[in-house]
Amino acid sequence: MVKRLFKKKIGNISKIRNNTLQFFIGKFFFKFQYLKITF
Repeated sequence: MVKRLFKKKIGNISKIRNNTLQFFIGKFFFKFQYLKITF
């Protein structure tokens, strides 16, 4: 029971981490594309 809860918590943390990572990568790519267009 405790192990299952622990696993669930780890899964949620990794999911959040992946989402934030994708968000930052998306932001960076958007900025990069914007710079490419302006120059």
